Amino acid sequence: MPTVQPGLTVKSLAEIAWLVSRVGNPLIESQIAPSASAMRDFWQTTRELQRRWDDFLADEPLKMSQDTTRFAEVAAELFSTELLVRVWSTVLGRLDQNSGRDDLTRISRNAVSGLLQIRNRLLSQLLDSPASTGTWGADLDRLRRRCDRWTDLLIGNVCGKDELVTFAFDPERARDFAEDVHDSESFAHPVELLVAAGVRLSFLGQLPEVTLESPAFEKLVKSILASIPVRAFDENGSLREQFLPMRDESPVGRTDDVLLPGISLTALRRRFSN
Repeated sequence: MPTVQPGLTVKSLAEIAWLVSRVGNPLIESQIAPSASAMRDFWQTTRELQRRWDDFLADEPLKMSQDTTRFAEVAAELFSTELLVRVWSTVLGRLDQNSGRDDLTRISRNAVSGLLQIRNRLLSQLLDSPASTGTWGADLDRLRRRCDRWTDLLIGNVCGKDELVTFAFDPERARDFAEDVHDSESFAHPVELLVAAGVRLSFLGQLPEVTLESPAFEKLVKSILASIPVRAFDENGSLREQFLPMRDESPVGRTDDVLLPGISLTALRRRFSN
């Protein structure tokens, strides 16, 4: 199992979601299914996080205190976790779709459903709070919409021609993006380059600096990265060309360490190294 260096933040979860979207199609095409232990850890950690957030919300923190800081941090944790879980669940669903099974999809559906219940409780408390009418409430809602939008965009990259958009927040939005992906298959990564640039400029840079203190976040990340074969990476941490979807050769289509400014696969592999 990979070991995780300390210092995970909500941005780390977004980085891993992007990585899953990047390697998802080759995983699906190769029918590389997660191990039983990886799926067990995925399920258990999502449940552990749900219980943690459920306990926090049970005290109705916005009624007990005027300090909204911790509530905003929990919201950021939840929204970024949903981003990662829904993108990974789409990959798992497509693996099931190709194999004719339902095991991975069932686990994913339960994980997503549990997180959605927590989201609904959190948003209900937010709407019932006087604080929601101010700038703070608007900022939190903006973060939610931004995470939801990027979830659907990343899902569109891996939902396939059969358009498995079960785990998207807005299925039509995911389908629209999937069409762009399919239309660009004969070119050299135009949509992937757009996504990569957008992840850094329009998404990662807008996420708050919230440190993920619970060990469950590390276990969640490891359960997903454990399902990406080591052979997918060169020794320097970059993705191997033969593991990526086939494209026409082009200088901008070549894989190097920095697939987009600010996100280095070497750094990711170092953080989540074997």
